[in-house]
Order: sequence, then structure tokens, then C-alpha cells
Amino acid sequence: MGRGIKLCRAWRDFASFYADVGDPPSAAHSLDRIRNSQGYKPGNVRWATDVEQANNSRRAVKIRHNGKTLSINEWCREIGLAYVTFKKRRQRGWDLKKAATTPPNAAHRSKFKKEED
Repeated sequence: MGRGIKLCRAWRDFASFYADVGDPPSAAHSLDRIRNSQGYKPGNVRWATDVEQANNSRRAVKIRHNGKTLSINEWCREIGLAYVTFKKRRQRGWDLKKAATTPPNAAHRSKFKKEED
């Protein structure tokens, strides 16, 4: 833990740790810190997928739009925009918010478009 992230004293005993976090929901989940500036302790960990962890990374750029804050990858999924389209828009000089929140035209929709409920 190169950044000085600590494990709480109580969790140095595996039984205590396991009592608090239990089993992961699936093999696709691993332990994630909710607030990355804090250590591994009760109330600051969750089981998360790789995608959830990437969006919770301190490197993930967040954009607030219409009262909602999402990472660029989450915005792309939300509006069905392929990430490569986002990158090309930025290369063409689009500002960050416009590049991540402008829906694609129908011919360029991502196969990852969020399903409507």
C-alpha cells in the first residue's frame, strides 16, 4: 500500500474482517474503498466490479451535468456513446462537458447503450 493506505486494527484479525464484509457477490467482485483517501475500515469498503472500481478511481474524470455527476465512462454508457467517439471529439477541440454529454447520431451509437427500464 504505497500511498500509506492503512488497514484498521480490528481487521487484522481475519474473522473480524470477514464478519464485516462477508463473501463477494460473485467472482467478478473485489474489495473497493468508497473514499479513496481513507483506509480499509468498516463503512469504507464495498464489493465492486472492475467497472465500478475504475469509475471510483482518483484518476476518473467526473463531470456534473443536469444535477448528475458521473465519470466520462459512465456518461458514455449513459448516452450510448462509444468512448473512442468521446476521445475523437476531444482531439477535435470539443470541451469536456460537450464531448461527454452530447448524444451520438444514430449511426454512431455504442452497443453499450444503457437499457431503458
